[in-house]
Amino acid sequence: MSYVLYGVILSQWLLPQADDRKSKLIDSLDFQRFLSDFRDLMSWISSMMALVSSNELAQDVTGAEALLERHQVSRSKGNQCTGLTDDCFVF
Repeated sequence: MSYVLYGVILSQWLLPQADDRKSKLIDSLDFQRFLSDFRDLMSWISSMMALVSSNELAQDVTGAEALLERHQVSRSKGNQCTGLTDDCFVF
């Protein structure tokens, strides 16, 4: 008789409780992942704003090439972040 009672308790109470807890943990994981991605994105935006607002100008061809290369690296990083920004807006 005790095995039958154990089975009823397990199927009627424990398993639904475990499924509910699992769902809440998955939601919490998704939220923490979103917050982490958001912090990374805000940090990247701040660093790009600092680069964009700098008044640094090249004085010669070599300096212009270095600035152009830095711009291209920043642009490629920006293109990589496009998916991340889309994910943040969807969340």
